[in-house]
Amino acid sequence: MKIIVNATANDSRGPLSVTMSFLKELNENQHFLETNKISLYVIVSHPTLLQYSSNNIEILLEKFPKKSVFHKFLYERFILPKKINEENFDAYLSLQNLGISHIAINQYVLVQTSLPIANINFSEISPNLYIKYRIFLLKLFRRELSKYTAVFVQTKWMKEGILDKCKKIDNRRVMVIKPPANDIFSLNDPLPTEILNKLQKNSHTTKLIYPTNQDSYKNNEFLIEGIKKYNGNASEKVTLYLTVEGEDTEYIKFLGRIPYSSMYLAYLEVDALVFSSLTETVGLPLVEAQNCGLPCIVADLPYAQEVCGTNGFYFDPRSINSFVNALKKYLNEKDNFSSIVTKYDSESYLSYIDHITKDLRKNSTSIGSK
Repeated sequence: MKIIVNATANDSRGPLSVTMSFLKELNENQHFLETNKISLYVIVSHPTLLQYSSNNIEILLEKFPKKSVFHKFLYERFILPKKINEENFDAYLSLQNLGISHIAINQYVLVQTSLPIANINFSEISPNLYIKYRIFLLKLFRRELSKYTAVFVQTKWMKEGILDKCKKIDNRRVMVIKPPANDIFSLNDPLPTEILNKLQKNSHTTKLIYPTNQDSYKNNEFLIEGIKKYNGNASEKVTLYLTVEGEDTEYIKFLGRIPYSSMYLAYLEVDALVFSSLTETVGLPLVEAQNCGLPCIVADLPYAQEVCGTNGFYFDPRSINSFVNALKKYLNEKDNFSSIVTKYDSESYLSYIDHITKDLRKNSTSIGSK
């Protein structure tokens, strides 16, 4: 059974991490691939992924589609379909939100961005992301998703959002497979000295960390203003640590990017996680923080509600007063939550391949019985 996987768009940040975790897990399940006689051909654009090649997994490095939007169109409109049709693949899996046209085999697509379906305004997202995701990708979702054999999503709220935005798609074709979280306790490489020194200062304050980036929908400025407003009248001060670059003030510290392999030690240095993003598919830091026993002060949005449940201190991510009130509630009740450790109910990246192989066998059986 030959399955071709396209991950050429996933060359940075979250999408690259998903592809890496997908390949790592499949490598750790070689017996499954061998037993089921599965050969995977995975097309990537980041050379670090070549390390996951094995007897059953052939990693193909292809940088052509990353040269420009035109090159991506040319590759997925003509070059890749020709390769698939000539080499008799049994199924196509896209890890990058959309499938391709002009192939006659079953297609499966992982939708791993929430931006097209989130309740987010033009002013809350950069213009280029708005055009790319809220206009073009949403239009393609509405036109294409119903054509695929199955669409994989990572949370229930994502499934509900896709069904709401894409009226033509059959509910049974959208499958929720929760991504596995990395073993947070293994991410214990020493922190860079500069980051560790910052985290260990302000020991007289309550420390909150926000793993974030500079995208406007991450809502960093909102959070900074909320901390300033709270600290202005509070006797018990709070220090906010953000994983982006910036100019430090007394209670706002910019850590820059923390190596992911050191995140467990970063969580150990703080009292709670704060998370103000206006949209996420899952928000894996929410999972990681809970696994470390950290309370979570989070945006009152579907992604956080699904991951944190009753463990979250919720606030309206568009209301500074709501955030300040949630922060006060956490500070008043934190002693009751300091030892919470939750178990994240996840599935496996192997589930994508398992579902595809079962589909193919079922179709093969039904054809043979006719």
